[in-house]
Amino acid sequence: SGYAFSCALMDDGAVVCWGSGSHYRNNGDGSHGNRYHPTSAVPLGDEAISISAGESHVCAALENGSAYCWGYGYYGQMGNGLRAESNSVTQVTLPSGYTAVTVASGHIQSCALMSDSSVWCWGGHYYGQLGDGSRCQSSTFDSGCNGYGGKNTPVRVTVLPSTFETVKVVTNQYATCFLSDQYEVRCVG
Repeated sequence: SGYAFSCALMDDGAVVCWGSGSHYRNNGDGSHGNRYHPTSAVPLGDEAISISAGESHVCAALENGSAYCWGYGYYGQMGNGLRAESNSVTQVTLPSGYTAVTVASGHIQSCALMSDSSVWCWGGHYYGQLGDGSRCQSSTFDSGCNGYGGKNTPVRVTVLPSTFETVKVVTNQYATCFLSDQYEVRCVG
């Protein structure tokens, strides 16, 4: 659930959302009206295996290893290289050769856990919550920052030890945390 909307991953891999349509956050189908109950599946093109909602955006990892997002994109939450809202699902620009197995969305950022245990994150980065060792402030354009406090394309989380095998990612407004296969927790932000 995000701010005034919710989404559900159905048994058949479909994703349905309902609630406020402001910022195009609940529909992903080109519309932005309010939905008082689920009416149709978000058109993803393949079965979803994981979904996660931020404040005003949603991301999904699909069976084919790709990831898609829709909703509010002011801070780069779509992960497609652009800083814009998307009232239709848009494919995240994941690095070539990587397969997303799950997604985690926070307030204004998202991350994808890949099949090789690497993690790639995009969106809001005021507090260093993307985990690449940098931070993005407003009007900052260095280190891949978009000038609005975020990054428009996924960056690899590089602050974890090389022996850290990530199995779970959780992100919120100010931080992103990682759980290893050895039950160790590390957080950034």
